[in-house]
Amino acid sequence: EAREAGEAREAGEAREAGEIPHGDCWLREGIYPEDMCIDQVNSVFNGPQGTGKHGINVQAVVAALDRRFTERKVLEAVETLLKLGQLYRTVDNAHFRSSAFNR
Repeated sequence: EAREAGEAREAGEAREAGEIPHGDCWLREGIYPEDMCIDQVNSVFNGPQGTGKHGINVQAVVAALDRRFTERKVLEAVETLLKLGQLYRTVDNAHFRSSAFNR
């Protein structure tokens, strides 16, 4: 019951902010979710947080995006960016860095 109440409260807050449910995340109307997630994840890795030599931990990316996306969605976006050559692994399987910083 507590979990359902928390989810209902979260849903109400999201609706008030003009967001709509989509899978594991809340989206602003008119934005395509897959592109939005990948673009926002990529922007975190290319932003000031991504300049460290070890890159960024996936949980830090989730937090930087204010938990708008689940860890699973962020990992899916990371996998896509890895395949595209936009990111690479650093110290372990949870840390990644933008390829843009290697130029």
